Amino acid sequence: MNKLSSFLFTEPNATIYVYKNTKKLKTLKASSKGTARGTIQTYKKGTEILIYVKDKAGNKSKVKKVKVQ
Repeated sequence: MNKLSSFLFTEPNATIYVYKNTKKLKTLKASSKGTARGTIQTYKKGTEILIYVKDKAGNKSKVKKVKVQ
């Protein structure tokens, strides 16, 4: 199985959620420096992956939509 790896920058100690439609693919925890690294399986071209972040105070970011190219 092929995998896609990504390096993310966000608010320190935030939680990053990665979804495909309504299926949760991954939950990541950012470091105290605000970095996180994650890997998911690869998907067909055009597949939409949804990402959002929640900080320690419970504030949720807007959902970022990323299409596989």
